[in-house]
Amino acid sequence: MDGEAVQCLPQKYHMINTKEKIDGLTGGRFFAILVIVISHFNFFSGIRGGEIYTQYLNNAVPGVDYFFILSGFGMMRSYLRDGRRVEAARGIKGGLRYAAAHVRKIYPLYLVTMLLCIPAAFRDLYFEHGETLAGSALHMLLWAVSAVPMLQSATAVSEFSTSFNSVAWFLSSLFVIYMFSPFLLRLLKRMLSTKRRIMAALFVLPVAASGAGWLFHQIEMRTFFDKLSYASPYWRVFYVVFGMVLALLAAEDRGFRMGAVAGNAAAVLSVVWFLMRNRVYTILYSRTYIIDLLLGGLLFCGIAAGAGVLRLFQRKSIVRLGELSMYVFLIHYPLVLYLTWYRRITGLYEALFAAALILGVTYAVSYGLWKVQR
Repeated sequence: MDGEAVQCLPQKYHMINTKEKIDGLTGGRFFAILVIVISHFNFFSGIRGGEIYTQYLNNAVPGVDYFFILSGFGMMRSYLRDGRRVEAARGIKGGLRYAAAHVRKIYPLYLVTMLLCIPAAFRDLYFEHGETLAGSALHMLLWAVSAVPMLQSATAVSEFSTSFNSVAWFLSSLFVIYMFSPFLLRLLKRMLSTKRRIMAALFVLPVAASGAGWLFHQIEMRTFFDKLSYASPYWRVFYVVFGMVLALLAAEDRGFRMGAVAGNAAAVLSVVWFLMRNRVYTILYSRTYIIDLLLGGLLFCGIAAGAGVLRLFQRKSIVRLGELSMYVFLIHYPLVLYLTWYRRITGLYEALFAAALILGVTYAVSYGLWKVQR
């Protein structure tokens, strides 16, 4: 099997140094998680001038997209380095083992944060929705059936996808995609055997994602499947595959090549798009996904190449913060949930203090957990 796995990869890919860690991409995780965390500071929208936050800063899309693209990129890069694990992951059992291996490290924290959010979830069911004690307990048991094995996003129903720690849909979507990733990796490797095909795929995928997004929105409006687009693996798989194809491009060209001017332009365009996306979406709707992926891919390549100002993400301090991203992702949400549950935030200084407190506690706990697991 080992010999067959190595032979399945064309010789040109054996020449690529896929063992070398790309620090910039790890540093980019800090930028991505910060965008996501800020998008959950919804208490800013309730203060005077909160429309500035709502229109320009409440936008998790670039950060979420980055992590899905990075996941696909990492899987394909690993496959090109050593194809044995992917080749061995055949059938349903093989896919489950492959998926479990990818979430094993973060799974204990995933369960802990889910347990931390249970009191708040129970409170909403019992007090806000008026369910009985037994009904609330049964409701939460049904949630747990899908959330514990990380399959809640596969239901494509918001009640399950965002049941306890509602940000965990992201890990659930990834887990579901991981199960089918060995097949996707092998398929893409066979189909995209030339640079021309790789480049064509990078332009086809954003259009396909836009079309699927439009279709899923139509289904969401007409059925009880109300989480088919943004928070489902059925749509996010386009972003993961996009990352896989970027890894093939990097291998074809022996790395990403981008000058300082192009890197600076990618950075500026990304900032402008981040600030304007919420307003543009009301005009373009699902067509904004095309811009999301194309610009996201350009920024991703620039960060990997360390082009221009994007070299910032290669600094050791930023890379270290990037390594904490998954801990930050799971920990920050219960803090936001209980802080806003405990106190209604109405003033700017109070909101800034709450944001600083959440960030400080989140990163302190995340760093401690990172040190322990390391």
